[in-house]
Amino acid sequence: MEKNVIIGNVRESGPQAIDAIATPFKDSEEAWFWYCRYEERSVFRSGKGARDVLRPCQLDDIYICVARLFIDKKIGRRHIKTLVKYGNLLVPPDPRIEAEAMDALWWDDALDKLHTILAKKGVVERAKRDFMRAANDG
Repeated sequence: MEKNVIIGNVRESGPQAIDAIATPFKDSEEAWFWYCRYEERSVFRSGKGARDVLRPCQLDDIYICVARLFIDKKIGRRHIKTLVKYGNLLVPPDPRIEAEAMDALWWDDALDKLHTILAKKGVVERAKRDFMRAANDG
């Protein structure tokens, strides 16, 4: 079931509703892919695609959360390299593929830590591991 969050100050240019209803991401992986997909593309700035669903954060917010994890030494360079590599591909590493198995561990660790921050901000609905467990259960 989709959960909506009321946000007060949507940082966009042009006319806007002060109190808009934003849809949180289902997990930190979805939030990361959203960031990677729109981070440097004109489709976000043009208002097409990324704004079809109002999100409870801006692109900078995702970047700042990852940077904070790195600065606080909760994730390292290997985490960042893995996030960037698979974020650019827009697919997670596959733990069943030998060459991606270690990356999958770094990926999951980084996204679990990112989830903690994003959940406190109301950006994600639930923990990635809970989402994965629900997907595996049926």
